[in-house]
Amino acid sequence: MYEKAYEIRTEDKRFAAAIQGIDIDEGQKESYFEDVKRRAEAKALGMDEEQYSLHGMIDVIDEDEEEGELE
Repeated sequence: MYEKAYEIRTEDKRFAAAIQGIDIDEGQKESYFEDVKRRAEAKALGMDEEQYSLHGMIDVIDEDEEEGELE
């Protein structure tokens, strides 16, 4: 519900800016909402943004556990 309300407000702002010849999305790699959402998820997990962005990308392999599986 909040996402939809945010999208509607953003579209209204884009329209008003476009009438004035301004592209408010120029140079943005992702939406402000996505940035805020990512920061909130990181904080909820007790991580900083950098840790959260790496979360799940790197799996740490325990060497002792790996050797036990091979035997």
